Amino acid sequence: MKYLTVAVLLVPALAFADTPPPLRMSLEIDPADYAVYDGYGAFIGFHPRATGAWRFRIGGGKATMPDFVTQNSDNNDGWTQTINPVITVAAHRYFGHGRGGFFMGAIGGWSSLTFTAPSGGKVDVSNVFAGVDLGYRWFPSKRIGLVITPHLGAIVPIYKSTEPEVGMEKYDLLPVIPLPQLLIGYEFDVVK
Repeated sequence: MKYLTVAVLLVPALAFADTPPPLRMSLEIDPADYAVYDGYGAFIGFHPRATGAWRFRIGGGKATMPDFVTQNSDNNDGWTQTINPVITVAAHRYFGHGRGGFFMGAIGGWSSLTFTAPSGGKVDVSNVFAGVDLGYRWFPSKRIGLVITPHLGAIVPIYKSTEPEVGMEKYDLLPVIPLPQLLIGYEFDVVK
């Protein structure tokens, strides 16, 4: 009878030992925003238990694109591009078990772009975009919430307020824009 009592009390505890909390959140940055793009950015992630394998993220920031990104064709030589601000939202589907692993999902957002032509003239372009991304969410330790997330996306502008033109100079936008990121942050249980 004593063993049966222990089993009745212990088995449910073991069965729910890996049950995630009702809500996990994360705060993350991409170091490239600060080191490469002369800007800033931050991302907040949400993973409600009720959404199962789906996790959501919102982020924002500012960036000055390096010349090798902006000047990607002969026609674009001498142009500069600043993104200020950008806001993104993402919904990712995770494959596997636990907090991390491979994911794939949709991304969308809005940005205000300033293009500066070789002549020095500027044009501001509001932009709405949508796309997909995939990556891997890695927790180096099971005991702490440190998380590293490399991922690669591809976005397509679906609306532009105007074309990036200054007088007779026109910037050629890529039809599909690659979006590589390496997010580093911390995930924590908000509600236990």
